[in-house]
Amino acid sequence: MKEGNGIWKGIDGDSYIGEWRNSKAHGYGVHTWKNGDRYEGEWDNCLKHGQGTDIFANGDIYVGTYF
Repeated sequence: MKEGNGIWKGIDGDSYIGEWRNSKAHGYGVHTWKNGDRYEGEWDNCLKHGQGTDIFANGDIYVGTYF
């Protein structure tokens, strides 16, 4: 079971670096998808929740709050 801080690297090239609770992204973390999209911010039970920044591979950026 993942708990505390850690790094996960998927076999398809995705990765997550950050906080875990009950094997789910929870707290602050950075998820990078294999297409180059990246989210840096707060997570709750593996969902974007709270303040965060999405940086998309096409150059678009979203900075704001997720509920």
